[in-house]
Amino acid sequence: MTKPIPAPDRASAGWGTAARAVYAVAMALYVIVSLPTLVRKGKLSRGLRERLGRPDEALARALRDGRPTVWIHAVSVGEVALAFRLGEALGRLRPDLRRLYTVTTVTGREVAERSKKAGDLVCYCPVDLGGSVGRFLEGWRPHALVLLETEIWPELIRGVRRAGAPVCIVNARLSDKALPGYRKVRRWLAPVLAQVELICAQSQEMAARYIGIGARPGAVRVTGNLKYDWAPTDPGAEWSERMTAYRRSDAYLLLAASTHEGEEQILFEMYGRLKAQYPCFQMAVAPRHPERLSAVARVADRSCGGHTLFSERRPDPGRPLIVDRMGVLGALYPAADVVFVGGSLVPVGGHNPIEPASYGKAVLFGPSMVNFKTVAGDFLRAGAAIQVADAAELEREVLRLVQDPAARQEMGRRASDLVRAQKGALDRTVESILAFGAGARAGVDQPLDKGRVSR
Repeated sequence: MTKPIPAPDRASAGWGTAARAVYAVAMALYVIVSLPTLVRKGKLSRGLRERLGRPDEALARALRDGRPTVWIHAVSVGEVALAFRLGEALGRLRPDLRRLYTVTTVTGREVAERSKKAGDLVCYCPVDLGGSVGRFLEGWRPHALVLLETEIWPELIRGVRRAGAPVCIVNARLSDKALPGYRKVRRWLAPVLAQVELICAQSQEMAARYIGIGARPGAVRVTGNLKYDWAPTDPGAEWSERMTAYRRSDAYLLLAASTHEGEEQILFEMYGRLKAQYPCFQMAVAPRHPERLSAVARVADRSCGGHTLFSERRPDPGRPLIVDRMGVLGALYPAADVVFVGGSLVPVGGHNPIEPASYGKAVLFGPSMVNFKTVAGDFLRAGAAIQVADAAELEREVLRLVQDPAARQEMGRRASDLVRAQKGALDRTVESILAFGAGARAGVDQPLDKGRVSR
């Protein structure tokens, strides 16, 4: 039997019928406006029914065995890796749980399909409209919902709670860029967050930010950053062999990971200059979005007179390498001497430096790291990374590290030491999820311990 959800305080009242109606109209308009872009990028080529809340019949049949289902939602590639690590850790302690993973992007779906184990289910998350969410919940009937980082979807949270299942947010963070916007809508957001039974924050700062936009203080705890518990994935022998074929034994390899538009031009021009000075210099560029591969190849051809692809049987070691496969960075990190973290020389906000650091690699990133502000600060204080101000400084630092192998090895050692010292968030998060699922804070009678909650 379900228990009542704690009532929000008076200041947070606001997510009533009028607010829901305004939100529904805004969300519908956003979907309509986004359709041309989604179609052009191929993001609606698969899974439209799932995005509208209609599960595939074959998947729906898998739900009829009565096993409890924990639903874990992530957005794209980076979060998907965390989601599977979390799900597998939950599964080790609770092997009776079925894991349903949902994603938002096409690339996230591809990585999730490759990562899933026997019994795991994967589909797209429904659009945050009442009808889509309602159909999804009717089909899947999850016992608990786990959201990663900043996935605050009002209709999703409301629908799951009305269905009697608990909701938690893990690895919770709010970036500097996003925080002012959330503060502006606090009155409408607070009653939504009041329904979230557990928020596992990355840090004290992030915990305070969630409370500041309306989360109940009693629901928030600091468990650490799950990204520090990242574990390398095996890309497979085929891709490791491709990397071995590309990297010369006497080479210096720069890996530019998760690059964005504007950065490839800088990198390929730099490659030409450094290659002229050091014939042993090699570079691999892994664009963040695979739909940009053709554009990146054209930039390489203009700047360097050609390129080679990772998918080729024997990539040409004399040309810059373009990584045209997703989920294979695990084959590149071990071969790299230095890793540049993309999305940081342009105002994107940067990407995760923890993954290359786990391999003991020297890490460089640009000035735009707001998405990983705390992590970047950890790395800089530990002397485990270098933050460059612009393209010119990036080239100077890459050249310095070419000439000073001892310096790059010391940076790599500090990076791997930092990652090891910060581990433990995964265990604390899993313990919190299981504790909140079995206690009164869940708002339901033991949803993770006693099977399906009543509806």
